[in-house]
Amino acid sequence: MPILVELRKLVDRQISLFSGVDFTVDEANGLNGVYDYIISRSPRQFAVNAPILMPVKAKNEDMKRDLSQCLAEIVAAQLFNVREGNASHPVYGVVTIGSNCAF
Repeated sequence: MPILVELRKLVDRQISLFSGVDFTVDEANGLNGVYDYIISRSPRQFAVNAPILMPVKAKNEDMKRDLSQCLAEIVAAQLFNVREGNASHPVYGVVTIGSNCAF
């Protein structure tokens, strides 16, 4: 989180940071839950607005599980951005366990 707070300062507070908030995009397809972090393109810290980015923090160096989580979050972010009328930006994902990264 300290890195994300620094990022917000670097972009003159033109993004919002969320952590531990419920983010249900499509519950029927399992795209729901409490995400580690959500970065929203809004200077106001009130609501998640598109486009969004959702960093995934690795847990227990389990790259396979973390990649699955990352893929689900990519789909959720893309679906959310489309629904909010902001589908012009591609969605990317990255997972790191410190010594390895997967994009």
